[in-house]
Amino acid sequence: MNRIIAALMALILIMTAISAAGCEAKEDPYKGYCTDGELAGGAALQNANAKSVTVSSEDDGVRIRLEFYVGSRMSGSSEEAEASTVPAYKVYRLGYPSRLAVEFNDLEYADFARTETECAGCVQGAFVHRIMEEKKACIYFQLSADPAFKAFASGNVLEIEIKPIAETEKKKKKNENPKYQVTANAYDDYCEGKLTVDGLTPTLDADKCDVLLISGVMDSDIAAEMFIKDIVDKNISAVQEEWTIIEADKHKLPQYDDTLVYKAAYSQNVLRSTDGNVESAEVLIPDGWYLTQIPKRAGGGALYTKRIKEKDASGDYTGERLYIRNDDGTSEEFMDYGFETIESAEFSPDGRKLAILERAAEATNLYIIDVEAEEVLTDLTDVGFGDSVSAYTWDDIGTTIYAVSGTDSMTIHQYDFDVPDESKRHSIVEKNGADEGSIAFADGRIYFVQGDMENGDMIYRVKCDGGVRRQFTYGSLFALSGNKEYMAINAESGAAASSTGSEKLRIYEMDSGSSIPVSNEFGAQEFVWSRDGSRLYYFENRLSGDEENAEEGSSNNDEYPYTLWVYDLAEGKNRRVADMPTTAIFPGDSPEILYLNFNDSDTMGEKIRATYILDADHIAS
Repeated sequence: MNRIIAALMALILIMTAISAAGCEAKEDPYKGYCTDGELAGGAALQNANAKSVTVSSEDDGVRIRLEFYVGSRMSGSSEEAEASTVPAYKVYRLGYPSRLAVEFNDLEYADFARTETECAGCVQGAFVHRIMEEKKACIYFQLSADPAFKAFASGNVLEIEIKPIAETEKKKKKNENPKYQVTANAYDDYCEGKLTVDGLTPTLDADKCDVLLISGVMDSDIAAEMFIKDIVDKNISAVQEEWTIIEADKHKLPQYDDTLVYKAAYSQNVLRSTDGNVESAEVLIPDGWYLTQIPKRAGGGALYTKRIKEKDASGDYTGERLYIRNDDGTSEEFMDYGFETIESAEFSPDGRKLAILERAAEATNLYIIDVEAEEVLTDLTDVGFGDSVSAYTWDDIGTTIYAVSGTDSMTIHQYDFDVPDESKRHSIVEKNGADEGSIAFADGRIYFVQGDMENGDMIYRVKCDGGVRRQFTYGSLFALSGNKEYMAINAESGAAASSTGSEKLRIYEMDSGSSIPVSNEFGAQEFVWSRDGSRLYYFENRLSGDEENAEEGSSNNDEYPYTLWVYDLAEGKNRRVADMPTTAIFPGDSPEILYLNFNDSDTMGEKIRATYILDADHIAS
């Protein structure tokens, strides 16, 4: 009996030991790693430079290696050397989506670009983030899983080990409401300090190419909508269309939508009709300004200028490039060449050459482009035209271009491509001076304006092969119709205005020499002919007159200070079309169609820089 009891007691002891062993806690796989909060270290370091970053796979994780220098030959102008320590840092993680942030209070340079960062393991990409003019910077590592991490520094190297945290499957509760986040295609504004808002952090998009802003998780889409509204109300540069509400997903990167940049153009009001209603218009080009029509022999379509952010050795800058809008609505780059600011463009009549007037920092440049070769033939500024080109025109066949230009004084210049010797192609047609603003070619003569005390504002003409200038008619500004049958003439300013009494805007018939009065009340701020020469469109600047003639209720705060009028030659009548925010119009395919170049006044075209189609016969009246 005692033996049986002893055996039972031994069996109980063995089973107890086995049970205790089975209940013993497993070793924490993230022991020594940080799974919440932050790690900090490093020391103050002047002119710190994140020289390089490498990412490599470990047994069950990833190792990030950041090497620091003092100074930078790539990003700065100073000499560089290995640092003795790493700059003061802190490392922490962000969720929805998962990221690891390495933040520095003082990081002067970062030599590596995110596109050059090799990815490994759970690291999907990396990018440097900083606010303009701030020393504070942060390197974000985009991750495919929440990280456990640890960091240690040795000399000028900071190493970070990441171990992905295994997730336990979590079943969604029945009737559990989804959560939401806000994303914004406004990262550049955020970095440039134009957008001030709490609760946004940067993240790579789904293609790992672009950086977006993303909010924290919100309980409802209504809360997300209110978040966007508050941002747009408080930030002038914030555009509603750049903000999107998405369903929160910790494992899914937000999708970049490049159409968000242009969506604001489609809802923008661009005119005020005569009944007082502000209206939008059909968009022709959502991301650029119309310049001119491309001749059919050169492929047809519309030539426009588009702002492009580019990078060179000195950093990021904004330039402009030429694009083609094809008749089917598609767009393509015209040529691989960057300009500063393109003011105007005009194809030669034969379609073989293109003149581009560029406004640079301290001068203008008049480029001539070989259309077929898509390359610059010459910069007329460098061959004698001077650094201030005011207006230019082609001859009837496209072999010679003329311009009002100069450096100290304005004269009429020409450049003849038919002259074999390039050094002799440039010459001055008329040396006695010209006023800025108008030039035209017709019947083998150049027409231009010059005002003086003796003759007032006078339009002159001179033979292209030399000769004495001749008075043509009085006027301070003119535009020749495309068929060269009519010349619209403004005589509002100077002696010409006083000599003509009430006739401030008229149409001159080139063959008969007779004049058609258009406006007796005001001179035109700007005018343009329809392509067939049947209509003259012109602008009244309602804010430029004296108090007696100013329109009742007008003020300098009027968003539509220019009134567009049209004169129909066949009908012999004027008609008020609409009030406009700008005078930048161009003739469309038919007489009633105009193209309007518009930019939003709040950001000077950074948000909306688009071309609209106006139908002058169907704007509400």
